[in-house]
Amino acid sequence: MTVRVVYETALGSVAVVVGTLAPGASWEPSPILHSGAAVAAAIKGGVAHMSIRFTSSKGTARIDDVYLDPRMR
Repeated sequence: MTVRVVYETALGSVAVVVGTLAPGASWEPSPILHSGAAVAAAIKGGVAHMSIRFTSSKGTARIDDVYLDPRMR
């Protein structure tokens, strides 16, 4: 599964690959993926509009939860 963060810019949407995950046979948390939102927010004056796009490369994958740290710790 490919994980992309899509940022809204003055030139339109820009998608950045932030990780590739291999689904396991059972539930387990994925590694932490860094969105780069701090850099995007610095460029845009403190605000970054973004969305997260998940693309399965083989078959069907299920996503249970997505957590985004609002304080970018």
